[in-house]
Amino acid sequence: MHVLGRPADASGPVDLTPLFFVPTGLVIAWGLLRYRMLDLLPVARDLAVEHMTDAVVVLDAEDRVVDFNPAAASLFDLAAADLGTDAGTALGVDGGAALADGEDYVREADEEDDGSDERRYFEVDSVTVRDGRDDVRGRLYLFHDVSDRRNRERWLRTLTENASDVVAVLGNDGTIRYGGQSMEARLGYEPADIVGRDVTTLLHPDDRDRVRERFVGLLRDPGGQRNTEMRVRRADGSYRTFDVYWRNLLDDPAVEGVVVNAHDVTERKARERRLKRQNEQLDAFASVVSHDLRNPLNVASGFLDLARETGDPDHFDRVA
Repeated sequence: MHVLGRPADASGPVDLTPLFFVPTGLVIAWGLLRYRMLDLLPVARDLAVEHMTDAVVVLDAEDRVVDFNPAAASLFDLAAADLGTDAGTALGVDGGAALADGEDYVREADEEDDGSDERRYFEVDSVTVRDGRDDVRGRLYLFHDVSDRRNRERWLRTLTENASDVVAVLGNDGTIRYGGQSMEARLGYEPADIVGRDVTTLLHPDDRDRVRERFVGLLRDPGGQRNTEMRVRRADGSYRTFDVYWRNLLDDPAVEGVVVNAHDVTERKARERRLKRQNEQLDAFASVVSHDLRNPLNVASGFLDLARETGDPDHFDRVA
């Protein structure tokens, strides 16, 4: 039998170490619970990278800020005193539920000296933080700044929506992925009604096969361009003629589609047809006039020939 780590019959000093195992364990357990050493912060620290350019914020299950990296401190003006505050106060959002994956977070910036109001746009991604027992302890949110991209998109959208031409983006299957306000203004289609439709369903039946062939050829030519004339049906059922410029930007990550710029040439084509008809009418009139003039001239020429041959002056009178 061993008592305090030594045989019962052994002599010498007694090893009291085992006596401290229980109180030491109790103290450690108390410290872990009292100071939450196994709580969210150490787990989140493993996920957060201090030197990331993207802002990282960790909220606990009660939507309190428990950690953030320097980029987040700069973005949200956070300091150590903000630890433990709710997300609404610290981040200006209505709890973590307002930060849905893939959604934009818009940060209002201070008014610029020129009076303009700049905004910063962020795409939000989140990761669920769990402890060793797989219990959810909170969420880690990552804010990726996409302000430049959003501003370019807004500029391009404004440009296309105010353009006189129809501007659209097609997928590689020919479906309309983007149709701006110019499509509504020129063709009468609401953008929401046109997106997802096969573009050839809007074409005149006699033009569809030719346009499909051109489109398939363009798909084989990344970065390539094509120019095609086609008739497009408006929402009211009438047709307009367009001179269409296509460009294959499927490999461009900023576009990933075929960009279409269609210029309405209906009036020009109508003028060309009218001019053609007028020219045909003038040619026909000239032919008739030429025929009508040719007969009297032929008769006069005959009398002149007789006058020369016979010397009879009466033939000159007949010419006159």
